[in-house]
Amino acid sequence: MRESVGRPIALVVASMHVGGVERMTITLAREFLRRGVAVDLVLFSRKGPLLDQVPAGVRIFGLGEVRARQAVRPLRQYLKRERPAAVLSAAWEPNLATLVASLGLRSPPRIVLSVRNTFSLALAGNSFGRRIMRLATKILYHRADHVAAVSIGAAEDLRQHVGLRPDRVGAIYNPALPDDFERLASEPADLFDAPQPGVARIVTVGRLAPAKDQANLIRAFATVLEHRPAELFLFGEGEMRPALEALTVELGVADRVKFAGMVSNPFPYMRAADLFVFSSAWEGFGNVLVEAMAAGVPIVSTDCPHGPFEILEGGKWGRLVPPGDSAALASAMLESLDKGGVDARERAREFTVGRVADQYLELLSG
Repeated sequence: MRESVGRPIALVVASMHVGGVERMTITLAREFLRRGVAVDLVLFSRKGPLLDQVPAGVRIFGLGEVRARQAVRPLRQYLKRERPAAVLSAAWEPNLATLVASLGLRSPPRIVLSVRNTFSLALAGNSFGRRIMRLATKILYHRADHVAAVSIGAAEDLRQHVGLRPDRVGAIYNPALPDDFERLASEPADLFDAPQPGVARIVTVGRLAPAKDQANLIRAFATVLEHRPAELFLFGEGEMRPALEALTVELGVADRVKFAGMVSNPFPYMRAADLFVFSSAWEGFGNVLVEAMAAGVPIVSTDCPHGPFEILEGGKWGRLVPPGDSAALASAMLESLDKGGVDARERAREFTVGRVADQYLELLSG
């Protein structure tokens, strides 16, 4: 993006609640500002604990605590009034709202969509809402100047199921490793008690949602406990929490599983862990895998579509197991706890914000 243009890049997301999309947005905003590019942050809902981490110099526009359909009108007003040079939106609903809001504008901005998940899996099902989202995606995504999926597999899925032209869709990996990672990872892991000799500390980070399949992890963890003492910490919140808590009771492991909730900085807990486990049934990328690699902790991940296989280079940097297979997951967890993992910190540095920002700025400037 040419600094002489003077008009901002607008980053459009739903809110500043804790999640991969929100952390990516903050990371890119900080890097764009560092390069002298003006940044507007446009939020459906001006809420969330990560608001405090939005860098000074970013103008924040709240659209009025609205959902996607209600966001179209105020977003269109923002586009007409502020005339950003380009828009980068992220996730299904902000992407669709951005495309609808830009229809018929006399001087529309350049629009780049960031797709965070696998279309055919994330929007599967026959509910009315899912059918509408699939149809809207197939109709509207062709209007974007470019669609950047977060993995090669997710990009190919879009080409196949949405019919996007190959020159309009590609992959840009997430800026999963912030420049201040070492400082953040060195902060105290206050939620952890003192380590217990011989008790393995296992950590996972992610929304408590069907896609993340923490139920599979809990079942695998119950098997691990049959062979060695351990604790499992789940960082994140979501609609599956009651069912997951009930599952720990059913399996008799409730006293060894800790639901730690959302934290704005999970890096110290990754670094203090004996093992990091990623149990997703499907995924667009998997930021937390890169973060765990940078923390230097052994990794076990499901080989779900799409992201983990690419990040871990087919298992070079962590153990991969089939999704939904709790027996295979438990076996890999035990092997990792017994034998350790490889040092993947150098691999993690390939996902730095500078490299990713270069790619996005190229697309946003046309």
